Amino acid sequence: ISLSGCSLWRDFTTYFNTYYNAKTIFDRTEEEILKKRTDLFVFRLDPLTSQQMNDLTKVIEKCSKILQFDKESSFFDDAIFLTGKAFYYQQEYARAQRKFIELASLPSSKFALENKFWLAKTHLQLRNFDEGIKLLNEVQAEALQKDEEEIFTDASIFKIAFYLYRQEYQTAVDECNNFLSNLKNDETAALVLYQMGKIYNLLNDTENALNAFASVLKHSPTFEIEFESRLEYAKLLGETGKVDESEAALNELLYQGKFKNQEDRILLELGQIYDKKDEIDKAISIFMQIDSTYKQKPTAGFSDLFLAKIYEHKKRDYDSSYKYYNKAASRIFDRDIKNQAASRNRIFDKLFSYKKNLADLNLQLTYLIDNSKFIRDSVDYEIAYNQYLEETKKKQEQATQFGNFPATQRPFQRDVETPQQKTQKQSADSSNLSNKKLSLVELIALGKVKKPVKPKISADSIGTLISQNLYNIGNLFLTELEVPDSAIFYFNEVINKYSDKPYKADALFALGTYYETNNQKEKADILFKVIYNNYPNHKLYTEAGKKLGL
Repeated sequence: ISLSGCSLWRDFTTYFNTYYNAKTIFDRTEEEILKKRTDLFVFRLDPLTSQQMNDLTKVIEKCSKILQFDKESSFFDDAIFLTGKAFYYQQEYARAQRKFIELASLPSSKFALENKFWLAKTHLQLRNFDEGIKLLNEVQAEALQKDEEEIFTDASIFKIAFYLYRQEYQTAVDECNNFLSNLKNDETAALVLYQMGKIYNLLNDTENALNAFASVLKHSPTFEIEFESRLEYAKLLGETGKVDESEAALNELLYQGKFKNQEDRILLELGQIYDKKDEIDKAISIFMQIDSTYKQKPTAGFSDLFLAKIYEHKKRDYDSSYKYYNKAASRIFDRDIKNQAASRNRIFDKLFSYKKNLADLNLQLTYLIDNSKFIRDSVDYEIAYNQYLEETKKKQEQATQFGNFPATQRPFQRDVETPQQKTQKQSADSSNLSNKKLSLVELIALGKVKKPVKPKISADSIGTLISQNLYNIGNLFLTELEVPDSAIFYFNEVINKYSDKPYKADALFALGTYYETNNQKEKADILFKVIYNNYPNHKLYTEAGKKLGL
């Protein structure tokens, strides 16, 4: 009785002094880690926060006291197992493995099967693939035999995650089928079928992917999995050319009402379907709806990107395209897509810079030819500039006058704008600039018009600069914007209007290269011969000769 009493007292003090605290901290931290996982079929864990790392270190320290001083306690096994799991979550896999091996050596541990599962996980994380898979197979078999459904499920999901990590997609599919054949839980079955659909997508097996996504609804999916599988099904229909069926499936999702919180994602896919059907105005309308209604969601950035592409490639409205590429680059967090938008921005930066230079140079040439034009523009500018100064002075006086009153008591101001309202108004004003013909005063205020200045260089020099900018624009359209008809227009402008300038040879060579790549060799050779016969000192003379085989 005395010995029994000592044992009970040791367990009592160990539990309440050490193990209870360690288990409480571990359970809370593990719950945070698992809650953060958005995909169960992921092999590698996300890095922990510094707080989670510190909490798991506390668990390890508390458990080490039990292992060091309370070896006779009933919580000795618990402490080893908890330590191993804490090391695993800290991604200290070798140290975790030592603890799981230590626990496996103890006779009749209540954690034997679960410990074997965690030991298998550490083997796989440490790239001991054969041993890890062998142990996982044993865990699955034992769990089925002992009717331990939770451990069987965890082991099966982890094995599938491992095969996905290794990109062994067909093996992952086989494992999913094996899992389904032994699975009793209908909700988990729906999850596995959804995952199978995604894997078949990776294998480019469209038919089986569609069947898998459709089969999800035959089970008991969670609300989230039902939505994701139906959305993937609709997307896949669109990707395989069944755009009308895809549109119908998306509209059904949209108008059911139960997926209201996911409306932006449905609309994003629907907009892409209209784009594929060349119903461009419908596509633009939907993407603009997402852009204005769901500003804080990732879909807004992707809508901006789709709008930018439509305006660039289908509308040839480069101002609007530039605007939406800018918005996409500031909203999208995916690095590759963000870089894609930023890259297009840089191209449009160059295009608008060349066009501005061209407009300025043409105006300077006009001033040289027509002095009366220069005088008229100078007078108009002076009048508008003085009006701008006067309006600016009035605004400053009003601001000073109203500054002496509280915001809510300012005279002649019934409605005081909040900072948010002011920002929204400025945004709306800026978005309307392209649709509004601005006065000269407004253009001066925006810094878009400067005082006319007579050029200090000759008309011949200006002509050379004009031909250079025309060539640069043509080259940009040909190589980066991939709009050959516009490129040909600008090259012909150089060839026909500035034939005495050095950039004529560059334009001829660019045109010849375009015809050559489009299997119009005769046209190309004519242009290369012009360079070869007439520009012996040009940098492209030798290249033209090579093209002609000379």
